[in-house]
Amino acid sequence: MPQQQSTKFIESVILTLYNYASNPREEFLLLKLFATSLQQEILGHIENLGDIVTGNPLAIKMVVDFHR
Repeated sequence: MPQQQSTKFIESVILTLYNYASNPREEFLLLKLFATSLQQEILGHIENLGDIVTGNPLAIKMVVDFHR
């Protein structure tokens, strides 16, 4: 499966599992998932601050898409 399709699949599965944050509890859990995944992404893959801007981390993309 190509990278773009797998990314879209993961996004749709996660948002469906959390019911698109339709109530406060699911919104809290989804935001907690975003926070944890961002921490893991930064601790595990980011070596300098510029990597966040130049890279394409899935967690950051999902947070931005969710915010929109």
